[in-house]
Amino acid sequence: MDPWQITAIVFICAFVVSILLHFFLLCRKLRINQESKPLINSSERQPLIESSDDTENHTDTDYLSVKCSYLKEDDKCTNTKCLKIKQESIKIVNEVEEKGIVLDSVWESYLENEADIILPKAQHLEISESADSLHVRLPQNIQGQDNWPCITGTALSPERSHYWEVEVGEKSSWAIGVASGSKKESICIPDTPEGGFWIIQLCKGKSLEAVSSKVIKLQKEKPRKVGVYLNRNYLSFYNAENKQRIQRFEIKQYEKLYPVFSPGLHDRGPLIIKKKKSITQS
Repeated sequence: MDPWQITAIVFICAFVVSILLHFFLLCRKLRINQESKPLINSSERQPLIESSDDTENHTDTDYLSVKCSYLKEDDKCTNTKCLKIKQESIKIVNEVEEKGIVLDSVWESYLENEADIILPKAQHLEISESADSLHVRLPQNIQGQDNWPCITGTALSPERSHYWEVEVGEKSSWAIGVASGSKKESICIPDTPEGGFWIIQLCKGKSLEAVSSKVIKLQKEKPRKVGVYLNRNYLSFYNAENKQRIQRFEIKQYEKLYPVFSPGLHDRGPLIIKKKKSITQS
């Protein structure tokens, strides 16, 4: 498929998304008007179609429910037709993202879920803090080790979505992702894949990999800044500079997860973790 065809497909997808969003907003407006009218019998209202019996698209809907600022989870549809429009809109948004495009409205919804990353003190890594970031780097006496040292932050609430950014710059090795509760005390990234870690890592300055229970070689541009988005049991990594998705994991377990960071072994350059912006009151 040549570049012109790809461009045409992207524009068509974007056009369809805008049409579906228009119908969704219209449907929502009609629903609000209906709810403003007096109800004769509240028990006759149609229930929310959110049950686990709808298994065909339930999981993807959970993952994508915050992808667009117009489709937030609190915008519930009480109408079958309205819910179908919402689901179709979400599917199209995801298909566009699979092609390497994240809509601005979707990206803004990620940024609204900025996580407050807190790291404990560590003897095996140097942790420093500035006004707007946390720095994780190798100590000077790290020679002789084989495994990549890592550190986990405080638990991320499974009740909400989380987004954080890490600047890796020109570092030749690093690993970023999440760890399960059983791995939260780990001080090293394992040599071989094993359960409990979901990360992407750069090895020797050129090999970008996705690691969970297996290793996947990623044919992606080496990022300088990585965005991480955790939404329930889905974990996605993005090149935060061009807003393109690098990798997505489905984490098939429901327990607390912990952000994990490793500066690798091959240079003392820091991982720079962006701190959550404080809200100032005027």
